[in-house]
Amino acid sequence: MEGVKDLDRLRGMLAGLVLGDALGVAEGDVPGTLRIGVAGQLACFTVDGLIRAHCREVDTGIDTHRPTLVWLSSRRWARLQGLPVADAENGVHSERQTDDWLAGVPAFVERRGSAPATAAAVASSRSAEDAVRRESHGAHGLVRGLPFAVAGVALRAVHWANQARDVARLTHSPVVGDLTLLATRWLACAWASGDPWRGAQLVMATGADAEHLVRDTALRAYGTSADADVLANLAPDRSARSALLGGVYAALSCGGRSSVEEALTNAAAVPKAGPGVAAVAGAALGAAYGVEALPSSLLGRLEVAREVDRLARDLAAAVDLGPHGRDLYGTYPTI
Repeated sequence: MEGVKDLDRLRGMLAGLVLGDALGVAEGDVPGTLRIGVAGQLACFTVDGLIRAHCREVDTGIDTHRPTLVWLSSRRWARLQGLPVADAENGVHSERQTDDWLAGVPAFVERRGSAPATAAAVASSRSAEDAVRRESHGAHGLVRGLPFAVAGVALRAVHWANQARDVARLTHSPVVGDLTLLATRWLACAWASGDPWRGAQLVMATGADAEHLVRDTALRAYGTSADADVLANLAPDRSARSALLGGVYAALSCGGRSSVEEALTNAAAVPKAGPGVAAVAGAALGAAYGVEALPSSLLGRLEVAREVDRLARDLAAAVDLGPHGRDLYGTYPTI
C-alpha cells in the first residue's frame, strides 16, 4: 500500500503476531492487560536469533546458518524458563547467551503456558545438527517461524522461507515444516503487495499441492465477512494446519484496514485454536497494512508492546531496512 514503508510493515508483522497471540490466550476477551503467550515468546526469540546471525556474519565475514542461531535462541528461552536444556560441548553451541536485554524482561522469561515439543527438543538435542525427527503437529512450530517472512522480503531471498521450514522441523513434524514454509511465503507476498488477498493469489500461482490449502480457504473467505462456524471448522484444534487455515480465512475475510480489530477479535475467539489463528492473522494484516493499521486500543494494552517494537527495529537494522535499530553489537553479543 502506498505510503506504508518496509519498516512499518516489519513492525506491524511482529506486533500483529504477538498481539494476536495475546488476544488468543485471552480467548477474545480483552482484559485490562493483554499478556504475551508462549507462542509469542518463541517468535520473539526467533527474531533474537535472526539478529544474532546478522551480528555474527558482520563480525566473522562468514555466512551464518540461521536455523542454528534460532535454535540457540530457543535453547536460551528454555534456560531462562528454567526448563532442562541438553548440555552443549563447545564452540558455537556454548551457552554464554543469557546477557541480552530480553533476559531482563519478565514477560519474555515467565512461564506463559507449555510448549512441549520445543521443550522436549531442547532437552534432548545439543545442537541443530543432532536434533532428532519430531512428530508434533502443534502450532508453535509454525508461529515461531513467521518472522522469517519479513527478513525474506527485506533481502529478496526466497531461501529464507526454506530456513523457516528447517527451523520448524527441529522441534515439530515435517508437515509442520511445510506449512511453515507456506505461511512465511504468504506473509512475504502480503507484505510485498500490501494486500493479504493479493499475497494469497501470488502463493496460489505456483499450483503446488500445499498451496491448494490456501486456495481453497481463500475462496471461502473471498467477498464475505468472517463466519464463526467456518472458522471453527477450519481450525478445530491447536495444530499448525488449524493456525494457518484459520489465520488465512480470518485475514482474507477482513474488510480492510478499518476492520483489523474485528478480524483479530474473531480469530482469537476460535475455541482451542485462538492463539495460533490470531497470531497468523495478525502477522499477515500487520505485514500488509503496517503497524498503524493495528488497533491502538489493543496495542496499548499489550504488556510488551514497546519491547516488541524495539525487537522489530533491531531486526530492521539487521536486514538493512535503514538505520532504524539500536546498537546491535552491544545489545546482542557475538555467539
